[in-house]
Amino acid sequence: MTVCFSGNATKIFVSAMVLISSFLLAFPHKGVAQEPPQTIYWAGVAFVGNAADIEARNPHLAEWVDQIGLVELNQMVWEKLQQVERQDIRLTMELGRVSSGNAIAMALALDFEQLNAFYIAPINSMCVSNAQIYAQILTFDMTEGKLLSSFPLHSKRIRDCEEGADHLSSEKAVDWVSELMTGEGESLLSVLPSAVDTLPLNRGWVFNIQVREVKLGKYTKAALEDAGIAEGAYRRWLAAQATANLSAKARIPVLPYSLGQAISGAMPISFSEASATQIKIPPADFVIDLVARGYIKKAGKETAARIANTYIFGLGVSVIDPMLDEVFFDDNLQFWETRTENKADGIPSWEGFERRTITGIRSLFDQFAEPNKEWAQMYVKNLKDKKTSWKRVSNAFQRVEADVFGEIRGD
Repeated sequence: MTVCFSGNATKIFVSAMVLISSFLLAFPHKGVAQEPPQTIYWAGVAFVGNAADIEARNPHLAEWVDQIGLVELNQMVWEKLQQVERQDIRLTMELGRVSSGNAIAMALALDFEQLNAFYIAPINSMCVSNAQIYAQILTFDMTEGKLLSSFPLHSKRIRDCEEGADHLSSEKAVDWVSELMTGEGESLLSVLPSAVDTLPLNRGWVFNIQVREVKLGKYTKAALEDAGIAEGAYRRWLAAQATANLSAKARIPVLPYSLGQAISGAMPISFSEASATQIKIPPADFVIDLVARGYIKKAGKETAARIANTYIFGLGVSVIDPMLDEVFFDDNLQFWETRTENKADGIPSWEGFERRTITGIRSLFDQFAEPNKEWAQMYVKNLKDKKTSWKRVSNAFQRVEADVFGEIRGD
């Protein structure tokens, strides 16, 4: 995974900040833990990925950053960080005054935007059901050049439309991005202080977890093709649903998903077009494998004007210790929802599939700490089909909580 800045923003940032790579060279020896409060050096805002990745994953976000200016954005974020009140850490922008050999840096890495717009003919508008921006709060050891933690963070805007348009304009997309970054409610800058206020940013982790792979079944591929969504973008998005909810519910960091590329070894973090800092990525002690088995839409009762549609998403989830080849959890889930819709609206199927995916995965990560039998009977396929017992399903959830999430937290 690469973290870099694009376009004019790169030049502005490089002129404003000292490159992190120079600090890594300055501290070659192994550091030790500081006494509280731990000083954490704010490294700024970055993009995840190289220039081609940014263009593919963040076209409108990159345009907005260039418009606002990265120096101004970094100042806006820093002002938000002043709201953080903690006794165990001290945030500072004084990268140029690093004087110890165990310095920890923090960056807000912008990962990808999600603006899957669809046309609604009766109102002649382009709409999105869930516009979102996904990011990561990264901390890394500046002495050893090693990633310490990666906490997913995202902002969302529910259902908005561009009226009188049959395609999404760049201007409207940038407006949505602006709201997602700096607007009221759940914008990225609005949720950042509360996240930094509570996350364990001043420690390393003995064990790590990562979404290792996302496989696609033929019905998922068909739904993506129909919606005009690239398979790679969907894999990244589905992994983000899992990592964001896992991190929030279990209160643990999650190693970045790498879209099938080897994540262990080094990760370039670029703060200029010509220079990159190699950040070591620890191996994943536990992995989550996802299989998006398929999306199906079933029509039910209908009248001349309305129809009851059931949206179904089949998802396989495995939690594994790859070193020991030990499987803690392995089940097929079938999330479903029935909605009565107006036929005249002509809302594409993907709007229902997307919503069911988001709510289904969110509810899944509620189950590990407190398994709910009613929920499992609705959505765990083998339990619903009476091919397994509630005791087995409940034990599997609780084992992941104790032996995986608990091990990572150090319970």
